[in-house]
Amino acid sequence: MTVEGIGYINECLESIEIPYEFKEWTSSTIPDTYWVGDYIDVPIVNESGESESTFILTGTTKNKYLELETMKEQIEVMFPYYGRTDILENGNGIAITFTNAQPLPSVEVGVRRIQVNLNVKEYRGN
Repeated sequence: MTVEGIGYINECLESIEIPYEFKEWTSSTIPDTYWVGDYIDVPIVNESGESESTFILTGTTKNKYLELETMKEQIEVMFPYYGRTDILENGNGIAITFTNAQPLPSVEVGVRRIQVNLNVKEYRGN
């Protein structure tokens, strides 16, 4: 996954006011509900210039679980099943699709978590 692709996802989540940071929450104030992202690259098996990744968003809240479900739906609308496509500043194309979601167990009492998986394909422009 490219730095530009990670930045694009950040911009999309900011536009729908999802409190998000890549890898870990680093801001000094930790909100009651926040999301962090990570990714897994899929090996490239051809020379087409296409790369593929699974982008994993993990939502955490001290509030009701419904808050995470509401944000999950916002994310699903942002990255629909038919894909959100765009051209990045570096000239590469990107297509992002909501794949699935699942509640996650939490070891901390009163903390609720959910995982959202996005499929990300990037295409070299040159």
